Amino acid sequence: MRFFIFIILSTLGFNTLAGQNSKIITDSLVESLRCDQLSVDTIYSSISKDAFSLKYAQTPRNWRFGPSLGACWALASNQRMFFYLARWGQGSLPDAATTKNILDMVRGYSVEEVQMNGRPRLVSLPLRQYQVFQTGSEQFNDAFEEHSFLKLLLNGFTEEIGGQTMERNFINDTELNQRRRFFRPGNLKYVLPGIAQSAENNKATVDLLMKNLKSNRLTLINIKSEELAQHVVLAKSFKIEKDGTILINSYDSTFDFETSIRYNPRSGQFTDAVTPIKWDWWETPSTTPESVIGVFIVGEEERAPIEQAMLRYYRDLCE
Repeated sequence: MRFFIFIILSTLGFNTLAGQNSKIITDSLVESLRCDQLSVDTIYSSISKDAFSLKYAQTPRNWRFGPSLGACWALASNQRMFFYLARWGQGSLPDAATTKNILDMVRGYSVEEVQMNGRPRLVSLPLRQYQVFQTGSEQFNDAFEEHSFLKLLLNGFTEEIGGQTMERNFINDTELNQRRRFFRPGNLKYVLPGIAQSAENNKATVDLLMKNLKSNRLTLINIKSEELAQHVVLAKSFKIEKDGTILINSYDSTFDFETSIRYNPRSGQFTDAVTPIKWDWWETPSTTPESVIGVFIVGEEERAPIEQAMLRYYRDLCE
């Protein structure tokens, strides 16, 4: 009798749990995400067709700052973050704490005061975790509305820490992000002599790109069109044309439309980039559809914290 009662109670408990997990979630990123099948992979597979629309793209275009820098790498990386973590048409404008967290993600690191040798010092530290946030706006390109998400980030705030004052806003923090990415030893390989990469390396690159994009995993690619010219875009989708050529479509921070590159399986080379040359993106790009370019996948290490933030957010909604 006790065993029979245990079976009944266990079955009731299982049914109750299954009922809780039968919840289905739809928001600006996912459509019909099932809580009873929640995982990183099912989040990706539930991403809606409209989730990566240009209406959710940053309104500020790539700009020049410092002696020879553009903000393309930081803007491409941050656009991936916004595509995955921003929830459009939900809630109200972020509060002060959330705004700080968003700008920390835009900057790519946090600044904290620590004691070193008995003295306070400011140090840059990796972000502890990323977070999903509601924007209180319907789309990103509403910058000219007085009360909008982008306006909030552009205005920013003044942060006092360790006796120092920092002006935190979208422009300043994007530029700090770009400096952090560009000036690091690992980037030297992108400026070594030669533009065209080996057919073997290009095949590995296009295979990984297609694998990522098939599962809605947006991918940063660094395009090398001249010896010292680099430009980072965010690959969003691909199309295989009748002749076997693979067309990679990307978000490009320099333009208000998607750009593309082509992979020719016969030559094993990438071509046809719309790429700013010599940091002057107000003139006609000097590349042509026949120009061979170098293409490198970058920023894959940034994927995990974004995935963890999405999974944590939807787990909370499913409870």
